[in-house]
Amino acid sequence: MKLALKFLYLMPVLTILAAVSLPFFASAIAQPQTVEFRQVIGIADGDSLNIRSGPGRNYQDFGDLKNGAIVKIYGFDASGRWAKLRVRGQDAYVSAKYLAHVQENSHPAPQPNGISLGAHLVTGIARDDPDGGLNVRRKPNRASRIKATLPLNTPVTVSDISADRKWSFIRSANGKGWVRNKYLVKALPRNGQSPELQPVEFDRDPQGWSLPSIYSVTGVSGGDKLWVRNKPSHKSASVSNRAPNDAIAVLAWLNNGWAKVSVGQNIGYVNGRFLKRGGGQHTVNGFPLGLTCAGTEPFWAFNFNADKTITFKRADRPNPRLAGLQMTAPSTETNSYPYSFRAGRFSGALDQEVCSDGMSDISYGWSLRLIRTQPNGTTANMYGCCRLP
Repeated sequence: MKLALKFLYLMPVLTILAAVSLPFFASAIAQPQTVEFRQVIGIADGDSLNIRSGPGRNYQDFGDLKNGAIVKIYGFDASGRWAKLRVRGQDAYVSAKYLAHVQENSHPAPQPNGISLGAHLVTGIARDDPDGGLNVRRKPNRASRIKATLPLNTPVTVSDISADRKWSFIRSANGKGWVRNKYLVKALPRNGQSPELQPVEFDRDPQGWSLPSIYSVTGVSGGDKLWVRNKPSHKSASVSNRAPNDAIAVLAWLNNGWAKVSVGQNIGYVNGRFLKRGGGQHTVNGFPLGLTCAGTEPFWAFNFNADKTITFKRADRPNPRLAGLQMTAPSTETNSYPYSFRAGRFSGALDQEVCSDGMSDISYGWSLRLIRTQPNGTTANMYGCCRLP
């Protein structure tokens, strides 16, 4: 009887708590996750949209998006004011008020060529052009250094458009960089041509080994090379090559027998029958050497050199730091990745997984968490991606 009375006394209290709590819990439930593309708009010239570690202005700013950039959105926070994206495998957020549906963007791509993301061809180059073609520049302005020159009708892929909408960032068999929009035209399929079926990518090779991983070139005749192509077909353009026994990072295996590979700062494809699992330089316990790693905020580079040293260089500092690789240790659970390491004032973890820098559509074969100990004893955490040269 006493227990029943206590319960009756508690009923009004529980009712009040429930009434107060329900709005709180309702607001804490995030909206269902959707995946869609949005375009960055409304950013002033010379400014950029901050990428933050959480849904709010007080969270760490660790990246930027340029005006006009196309991004993949994975949903919104409970308030709907912050959009979620993925950067280097982690959740990140940007202010939703600077995003527009691509089809609703009130600032269309430049006319008359209708520049947009995707496949294009070089056009409008005179036969007697003094440059011999379309100049590809390091930055979107005429004063920037020329990286390559593209002949008439060269196929390119547009992955970004400048804030003033006069330049496009392109990738081609001859390299990547910025070109003037007025010399590009959309590459349309021929009339009556069936759409090309894209091969399916798998995260394991035909033997069942997980990817990404290091492979070496095999079965290539002496004096010959394995060609890296811009599409998974022997008919596509070559972008690079590798000699017999060279190491190469494989990101995925395709159902047509080709492998998607990371070559320097580019993505390409090679015929999988010329690859053998394993290769490259490494320590006794399997830690890879000869990797080049990079990150942002500010821009920095970190190399695991073949002589078991490391080199660290920040873009805003003139001199690099060099230290010996003092310790590498595989995971106790897998006896492999992720590896921990220590070198002077640096330590961290290296994992073999597909990694994105968040600023481009290029993928790399390793992710790096770098911990730098400052002279005063504090530490700074940095994140980046690694590749074979």
